Amino acid sequence: MNRHPGPWHADPQSDGLSPAPESPDAGGPGFGGEVSERSAADEGETWIDDVRGTLSGLLGHGSYRIQDLAAACGMSVRTLQRRLAEAGLTYSRLLDEIRLAEARRGLTQTGALLRQVAANLGFCEPASFTRACRRWTGLSPREYQRQLQTCDQLRSGAERV
Repeated sequence: MNRHPGPWHADPQSDGLSPAPESPDAGGPGFGGEVSERSAADEGETWIDDVRGTLSGLLGHGSYRIQDLAAACGMSVRTLQRRLAEAGLTYSRLLDEIRLAEARRGLTQTGALLRQVAANLGFCEPASFTRACRRWTGLSPREYQRQLQTCDQLRSGAERV
């Protein structure tokens, strides 16, 4: 197996993982001796964004373990943890961020069933999703869904004016 430092992304067309377009295996820009003009801070942010995208893709495939993310990024679990710590993150916090964003997306869909949204986020029980949603937002999933719908209605009403 070709193991490079990543990043990898979920490839929905092959139901697997493939090198991200800017990785050396994909022949993308930024490799092969080119000088990058990005600062270390920009690269750190880009790396975190890549990891977020990879984790979001894994979550969509029902995989949310740190071992899966580390493998998808082409590094050991410890290296992933160290790099996340350098960016001021933990795996749990990153997973919560992704789950909240995906929950927001799922709950805004018309006719979204809470049980299905919970399952899509990797929660085995709706009660676990409810506790997580309360931790993230201070609201139950149903209350949060109503709040999101109210915001969307206000936004669309303001656009018409």
